[in-house]
Amino acid sequence: MMDPAGNFAKNDIDLWYYRDPVFNGLSSTFAYANEHKPILVNTNFFWGEGNQLERVRKHGNFTCRFTGDSGVQRHEAGVMETSPIGGYKADALPDQIRCRTPKWGQIENAVMEISING
Repeated sequence: MMDPAGNFAKNDIDLWYYRDPVFNGLSSTFAYANEHKPILVNTNFFWGEGNQLERVRKHGNFTCRFTGDSGVQRHEAGVMETSPIGGYKADALPDQIRCRTPKWGQIENAVMEISING
């Protein structure tokens, strides 16, 4: 809030900027119209280049949007993963995103987009 003299009140609002991840490839390019299929997307999160795992883990809201040629859109949650899935190393950083295809109900092409902030 600004007072009449043009001074802003201290409001303790923290803001952090991040670099958008880069998506490099898909584990599959098809799914049956009546199934939920996991799709793994190789991802460069730029860890160590400004992006911080704990902040992304705490504030990130990975969302996968599917848009069909007909204009139909569906959204599914995305999850950060390390490869291989199920493998665990204490110091391993996520290097992929897992999205699940929605049940579509018709046969058509769709585009998948991923957002880190919903």
